[in-house]
Amino acid sequence: MGEYRVIGLAGSGAAGEVYKVEHTITRRVEAMKVLLRERAGDPSHAARFLREIQLQASLVHPHIATVLNASRARGHLVMVMELVEGRTLEQALAQGRLPLRTGAGYILQALAALEYAHERGVTHRDLKPSNMLLTPDGVLKLTDFGLARTLDDPRLTQTGAVVGSLHYISPEQVRSDPDVDLRTDIYSLGAVLYEVVTGGKPFPLDNSFALMRAHLETEPEPPHVRNPGVPPAVSQVVLRAMAKRREDRYASAREFREALTRALEIRTPAAPPRTAGRRPAPLGWLAAAAALAGFGAVVGARAVWDAIERPVEVLALRLPAPPAVPPTAEQDGPPREVTSVVVSAAAPRRTPPPVPAPPAESSAPLAVPAPAPRHAMAEMPPPAEPKPVPPPAQTEPVSPMHPAGRLHPIGILPPGSQPLAVALSPDGRWLAVGGGQGVIELWQVRPPRRVRPLVAHSASVTSLAFSGDSASLISGGADGAVKVWNLKEGIETKTFGQSAPVRSVAISPDARWVAFGTSDRRVRLWSLREKGVVTDLRDVRREPLALAFHPAGGWLAMAAADKTTRLWRLAPDAAPIRGPGLERGARNVIFSPDGQYLAVVGDDQVRILDARNASPLHLSHPPSRVVAVSFVEDNRCVAVLQTAEGVRVWDVWRGEMLLAPMRQRRVAAAAFRPDGREVAIIGEGAAIALWSGLPSPAAPRLRLRAAP
Repeated sequence: MGEYRVIGLAGSGAAGEVYKVEHTITRRVEAMKVLLRERAGDPSHAARFLREIQLQASLVHPHIATVLNASRARGHLVMVMELVEGRTLEQALAQGRLPLRTGAGYILQALAALEYAHERGVTHRDLKPSNMLLTPDGVLKLTDFGLARTLDDPRLTQTGAVVGSLHYISPEQVRSDPDVDLRTDIYSLGAVLYEVVTGGKPFPLDNSFALMRAHLETEPEPPHVRNPGVPPAVSQVVLRAMAKRREDRYASAREFREALTRALEIRTPAAPPRTAGRRPAPLGWLAAAAALAGFGAVVGARAVWDAIERPVEVLALRLPAPPAVPPTAEQDGPPREVTSVVVSAAAPRRTPPPVPAPPAESSAPLAVPAPAPRHAMAEMPPPAEPKPVPPPAQTEPVSPMHPAGRLHPIGILPPGSQPLAVALSPDGRWLAVGGGQGVIELWQVRPPRRVRPLVAHSASVTSLAFSGDSASLISGGADGAVKVWNLKEGIETKTFGQSAPVRSVAISPDARWVAFGTSDRRVRLWSLREKGVVTDLRDVRREPLALAFHPAGGWLAMAAADKTTRLWRLAPDAAPIRGPGLERGARNVIFSPDGQYLAVVGDDQVRILDARNASPLHLSHPPSRVVAVSFVEDNRCVAVLQTAEGVRVWDVWRGEMLLAPMRQRRVAAAAFRPDGREVAIIGEGAAIALWSGLPSPAAPRLRLRAAP
């Protein structure tokens, strides 16, 4: 077939076959769809296939299979699409009923694709599980637009012909109404949702005539009656989508999606009680934390992290004096001995104290700045010249005793949660945790309270970032979507979708730009002020695992799995400044609050650069895995480590431990508040705690000189 080499048959249907092919020049493996030989000679089938190619090629969406090319091979029309490795939703359902959130998440993805298609006047008309492809990452993609129509379509089907798949066909399609509109897709997807949540079709009939009559006259059995595990709210959503009269259904895919999202807000079941007479496991504090949080108790953190019977330990330390002369080049300081003092305290009270009154809810909506010129990037100022940091005095007295900090229980994530992204808002009020099911768990920190979850993405939530005023949240997902959330209202306000999974997100300090990096090695800037303005940055060689805006807003830094760090000035066609990265790649990048320093973070290294020119200043080698890093006041830098002995705190500039280990502790994920004053920690059992009052690290060992 010319430039393609056929690898094998990938699938077949009633009208065509799909082959797995390799492009002989690019070596990219793709999917090629061709009509069956007996249908290729039929002008009506050929016209319908041509229309399918044209319609599907006009739709570019992360949940619609992308058409790459079309050509004629041996006189026959062929369509070349992206190859979606995985299985169909029909194959997934054949293996048994799906978990509620997993199955509903697939439908939410399909609704996002339908919303996009309907806005462009395209109605699918043949929605069914076999036309929904699932990738191994859980991303759904619609395909097979052979029966799709646009508002100005000529009729490609004969009058009186029944079009669609009988188990999911709408009543108006059964009647062959001439004015079938987008609400037929609402009905069909409602029938698919019925099968997803119950494990069976709405009308399990084999006779075609009886099946069509059931769509016209019979109400389906409510899903929560067939499957008691279906919440009644979800059942109502399904039944409304499958209403016989079009006027009684959801008016749009967006309305359907929002209703299903609200219906999925299920309460987390209570934690099981402790077994009497049995000492808790190392993470047995999970149930205790949930119970105490439920009563609003404010308890000592050690009583949560340790067994309840164990007395609280208050740790303190004394820091040695800094070196007499600060080094002038990148190097590691010699290890220094940390002297710790352990003081025992009485066991905590069993009766929780009264709950303080919650703070007043902020009434400020998501700020939308005034429109800016289209090429406003050129107006952004570069970072201010760093202020010189004076070297430490040679006779600096010994630091006072620093408390080891306190752990405050927040709550427990729902069962089955996989914390993949964590963010703590700048004002310390909100904690967001993104999981593998596309849900963002939102918590109010003071007093601890679980806010309703945000059904954010149709696949894993990979990255989160709060705006500077803590009024909005940015999320990126493996489904290729970037979303802006109004936290006061708990609603999605803006969405940007594209084909590749999102690896990292960041928002500029003035809430003007959202930066996001994708798995296809792209970094893009999306304007929140100017509709449709999206800019691709140059010279991105690897997947952007982390992004960070300079505090002044004029620069963007990127961390990736290579040995370089990139720093872009936000101006059209600006080339990045390249600086050193880490030997085994970096997974985070952080600016100091005043913009003088840039920390590049890996699993076992932390490198600090000059933020003006990305030149190296310091390299720290923590003795164990780095969980989180942050700058605190006066450009001091602290890291939380996971060691074999437990969680510890590391002084990045000095290369010293600041805290004796918290024994028998494991951390699944953590995130600092931007000012470094607090860090949120998620234990292996999905229990959340806030660690505040961390020991103060030393001042920077290097002095930055003004540029000549």
